[in-house]
Amino acid sequence: MTKASRTAADTRRRRASTGRMMDEIMELARSLPLTRQVLADSLEAATPAQMEFMLSWMNEELASRGRSLIMVIPVSYQ
Repeated sequence: MTKASRTAADTRRRRASTGRMMDEIMELARSLPLTRQVLADSLEAATPAQMEFMLSWMNEELASRGRSLIMVIPVSYQ
């Protein structure tokens, strides 16, 4: 196997395992609300890149909830 074909095979394998991991994370997220202590413990061990990801994720979550709330609660102009 040449280096190029080995790299392509590694990329396909990584993508497949990443997809499975994403599916598993999404399944867990459906039934697992965050607790502050677990979050605090995770932040203690997180790298700066992981913290950036968590910050971005939580900001997107709050923005999404805010948009959903606006759609659910109609504003009355009376």
